[in-house]
Amino acid sequence: MKALLLRLFAASPAPPAKGGGRIARAIEVVRQTAWQVTQSMEELPTTPGAPGTESEPSEIGVAFFSWLVAIPELAQAEPGGRETRALQRLDRVAADPAAQQSLLPRAAAVVPQLMGRLRDASVSLTELSQYVSRDMTLVAEVIRTANSAYYRRGEAVVELDHAIRSIGILGLQGTVARTVLKPVFDGRGGELVTRSARRLWEHTERKAELCTVLARCENIDPLEGYLAGLVHNAVWSAVLRALDGVDGEGTWVFSAPIVRALEARRDRLFEIIAKRWQLSDGLTELAIDVAQRGLASAASVQGRLLYTGDRLASMLCVPGRLGEAEAWLANQPKPVRECFESLRRAQDAAAA
Repeated sequence: MKALLLRLFAASPAPPAKGGGRIARAIEVVRQTAWQVTQSMEELPTTPGAPGTESEPSEIGVAFFSWLVAIPELAQAEPGGRETRALQRLDRVAADPAAQQSLLPRAAAVVPQLMGRLRDASVSLTELSQYVSRDMTLVAEVIRTANSAYYRRGEAVVELDHAIRSIGILGLQGTVARTVLKPVFDGRGGELVTRSARRLWEHTERKAELCTVLARCENIDPLEGYLAGLVHNAVWSAVLRALDGVDGEGTWVFSAPIVRALEARRDRLFEIIAKRWQLSDGLTELAIDVAQRGLASAASVQGRLLYTGDRLASMLCVPGRLGEAEAWLANQPKPVRECFESLRRAQDAAAA
């Protein structure tokens, strides 16, 4: 756009010294407007310390971060030393394999094994039931899932076998992944982690469900969509944990440019974590795409689905944003609209 305006500006003939009439005056207006727009583009603020090219976060993205860290309104001020040091710390983590070891809890060693077992096409529901029954946390989570608004179709489910039949292989896969990854969202930590943990998990559950349905509608493995929603949000937990480790006095000064920088670093760390955990080739390819282009500009089908799931989940969670979902849902398949409505009803019921 800027290059086009510059060409227009250069190609526009200079107005005559005297007179010139309406055409000359119109040409001069175009020249002046083009000049003002290009000057405005030159003055756009750059992201402090941001690597590569980053896109402007949407209004809902900024609103989501503000809601996540429980700050009613983002600052208009320039970032201070603490914010700059936080971005630098995230850059060091991204560049240092040793620092990445402590980025997230040890789920990396557990998740691939569990996912490998669950992806085994020869495993029966009976075998899976026996496997799950060894862990009471998994049992409770599977039964809770079967009684959720998404799966429940009648009376309450109280038996494990009934619960597994109700949610099926895909539901069980998602439940195991969610149970194993949930400790990553542990709220014990510094100020930002403690403040955001419950809200981040709330957003994550909605995002993962939406990404599952979005993937199914595109004939993509639904588990790939579910894992993408879980893991991409897990990186927010890592980002906030890193920020909590930055010394500083007073409150954080978060602004739109800082949110932009944090989103970019989240997407870079998404690639690092996906490669480290090796959940699937598809998830790794998605993470590379998101890291290179940013979530909002992802080129792959999976990237666009992740972006849509992320934004729809944000509209569900952030107060006052639910009305914005109508435009997003207008062109979505019926199952996606139904999933969103089901999540909205469950949210209303929980709030009542």
